Order: sequence, then C-alpha cells, then structure tokens
Amino acid sequence: MLPSAPQCSCLFFRVTHSELHIASYTCENKRLSPYDVHTTTPHQYSTDCFYATAPPPMSTPKESKKRKSNALDEACLELSEEIENGDVHKEEEKEQEDVETQFSNWKTNSGLLYDFVCRKELEWPSLSIDFGDFHNENIEDNVLNQLVCVGTHTSNKEPNYLYVCDVLFPLEQLAQEKCIYKINENYEGFDFCCEKKKFTIKSKIAHTGEVNRIKFLPLERKNIVVTKAIDGNLHLFDINKHKIETNDDKMNPEVSFVGNNSDGFGLDFNAYKKFALTCSNDGMITVYDYNNLSSKTVNPFYKVQYKSPINDVSSLNDPNLILACADNGYILVYDIRVKTTEPAQQVLGQQVPVNCIALNRFTGHFASGSENGKIKIWDIKRFNEPQHIINAHKEAVIRLNFSPNDSSLLASASNNRFINIYDLNKIGEELDAIDLSDGPSELIFSHGGHTQPITDFNWNHHKKLKMFIGSTGEDNTLQFWQLKTELLDEVNTIPTSNTDVE
Repeated sequence: MLPSAPQCSCLFFRVTHSELHIASYTCENKRLSPYDVHTTTPHQYSTDCFYATAPPPMSTPKESKKRKSNALDEACLELSEEIENGDVHKEEEKEQEDVETQFSNWKTNSGLLYDFVCRKELEWPSLSIDFGDFHNENIEDNVLNQLVCVGTHTSNKEPNYLYVCDVLFPLEQLAQEKCIYKINENYEGFDFCCEKKKFTIKSKIAHTGEVNRIKFLPLERKNIVVTKAIDGNLHLFDINKHKIETNDDKMNPEVSFVGNNSDGFGLDFNAYKKFALTCSNDGMITVYDYNNLSSKTVNPFYKVQYKSPINDVSSLNDPNLILACADNGYILVYDIRVKTTEPAQQVLGQQVPVNCIALNRFTGHFASGSENGKIKIWDIKRFNEPQHIINAHKEAVIRLNFSPNDSSLLASASNNRFINIYDLNKIGEELDAIDLSDGPSELIFSHGGHTQPITDFNWNHHKKLKMFIGSTGEDNTLQFWQLKTELLDEVNTIPTSNTDVE
C-alpha cells in the first residue's frame, strides 16, 4: 500500500547562555511524489495539423456561431490548464527549494544535536536495514566494526542485491571539534579515527526482485540473515558463504521458506521456539520452523488467511501467539495451537489502515502505527482499548521500533521524511502553551537528515550505543546517527531537528 502525500514539518531552535532550547513549528506543504522525477513541463500546444480530403459542408450562421463558442470554451479550458500546470510547477520548485534549504541547515547544525552522523550515498534506494554482529572492538581507539545489511530497489530490470556492509562506529562521544558535518573519504558526516576505513561492502548477494525486509536471526546474528522477497517468500543466507567477487546474478540462498503468493513486508522471529513469521498483501500469515535447516526449502507449519491485506506481523512474549495488523484497521491476535481461521482476539485499531506494529520485549506492551499518523500503545492483557494515543505525525506512520536497550524509548518513521523518538516515561507531563504546540510531551527528538520519505530504520543493539539508529530513505541514502546525550540530560523541553536555521 502506497502512503498518501505528507505534510512537511519545519523546525527551528534557539540557544541561550544557560540552556539549549529546541522547539518546532509545522507548516502544511504538499509533498513531492516519493517515486516520480519532479520536473513538470509546461503545457505544450500540438503542432500537428490534420487536413480533410474534401472541404466540409457549408454550415448555417447558427452552427458557425455554436462552433465558435465551443472553440472558445476549449481555448479557455486549455489556457486554464496551462496556468494550473504552471502554478503546480512553481509550487513543486518552491517545495524542492524548501527541502534543500532545510537539509542544508540540518547539516550546519548537526553538531549541536548529534554525537555521531554518517550519511552514505547508495546507487539504489534500500527498503530495509538491520544491524548484525559487531567485531574488532578496539578499546584503545574506542571504535568497533559492525555488520549492516541493506538491499536494493532497482528499476529498468536492473538486478537486485543484498549488501553486507562492514561499518566502523565510534564507541564514545566525539569531541565537539570533531562534530562537524563534512565530506570524508567515502561518506558524509563526522570524521573520526582517520587511519581506518569507515565503510566497506563485504558481500554482494544476488536477490530475485527488490529486498522488502531484512532481519538477522536472533541469537545467531553473526552470519545468518533472512530477507522478505517481492513474491512473499523468505530467503535465508549465510553471509560468510557469499563473497563480493562473484559475478553470478542468480539468487542462491541456503534455505527458502515457501508457500506465499503475494508481496508483503512483515517479517519477525520467535527466538524462543525458533519460528519465522511473515505476512502478505493477500491477507496470508505463515509461520515456519527454522530449527532444522537441512532442506533447501521449508513449508509453513501454520497458515491462516484473513479477509484484508496484512501489513505487519510480530511475535509476542507468549510463543504461541502472533500479533498482526490489517489494512481494514483491525489488530489481530492468532493462537497457532488452534486450528481455525478466526483470530483469537481482534480490535478495531483505527478507521484507517494500520501499517505497522512493534512489541516492547521488556514490558509486553505493543505499539501500532496508522495511516492517519497516530500511534497507539496497547496492553495485550487489556486488548479492548489502547492505553495511550500519540498524535505523532501529520502523515502515515510506516515503521515502529522499540529500543532494544531501553524499555521507555520508541521510534517512528513517517512519510514526511522524519523519524521521531519518544520517551514513554514522559507521557502525561504537563506542558506550557509554547511547548504544547511543539508536539506531545513524550516526543524528545526528530531526525531530519533525509530529503525523501523514509523506507526503514532500526536501533543498534550494542549496549554502548543506546541512542544509535540506522535509517534508509528514497533519497538513496543510508544514514547512521546518534542523538547527543547532553541534549536529553540537560533539556527538559522538546529537542528536535533544526532544519530551518542557518
């Protein structure tokens, strides 16, 4: 399901001698289409002429007057369309200028907001990102290498790939003089540890169709990654067996989890029982057992069909239960022990599609994100109504993730190019009129480093990188960013991205 056009969030900040106060305001702008090239051409009149083989019959004065009237109406209509197209062209040009200005200001002020920023241009946009195993942790230099997987979303029948990247990250806060956004050897952002390479593509693995979703297997993050393909099936790769030198464009996974017939994005794992869960746009939910991977293909041991497209799926702390959300606005719970097509529980989450769900592994609560920009926090034990509603975005919420290192932190991505971070401990805090206009009390940060809509993001699971997120967007960028810790410690108001200040 393609998201609707978003409204752009414009932001500013102000600094005093005693504190850094960052606030935001919003203005409604029409978003550029996420997939089109935005170069509108003014209306052109046709220069083709069509000649009759014989002269037309003579017309009466009344008929001639009517034809002149029709011709005048058509000319007025064409002129109106030309003016309208010109206005749209000017509006799109201004919106593009606004985005470029905001991005320039974000780069200028990034040193005030982030402990670390890395922005890598990719050849093609990636629809997903996940962090894998970390290695070569160097205590002396306070850096580590970590595997990161992204995919491709190509066009014109270009081949698609799963990329395994080896990325160097700082383990401690950089000195303020290092927090300057600039062009480095093979990335943009903050420079550090200059003698070591920061970004390397370790493996380039052929993939049939775009890579909709990527996840490393839990507890086996070192070398096993699973992808969700456009045909709905899952493919498991041992990344140690695939080298960058190969020229083979034929996909060769170690295992394929088959039995799906439709595109989709939902993918999750039950680490306790070693189950893989997925869903598709045809309403199908399938569950696989990956305990035994001796076979080249694995069929689902559980399969259920729902009446509406399923947009996302998640395991719960109870290994027998599956959580799903649908295009008709319902949130569903299935019990895999019960052989029935009906969900064990269901609730109307919204009157609009529910696009994504995320489980808080610490508390058992979960969050849902909808097409209308709202996030709802739910208790699975009291499923009839949400515990809290966050008016998070003005456009559709397309991705949610709880922090793996802090039970109170939730992040969301929307079509408006921004990723928000919320501290759920701040729910219910009283705000004055100025702060209330900035957003809900639990909103603590908004990342504005993308110039096109977000496609995916994930938290880094390393214990020392608490506020560290990787994100991908339709602007063909892969970004790594870590919120400045002092900003959270010292500011009691709402810190946000500063994209409108020079």
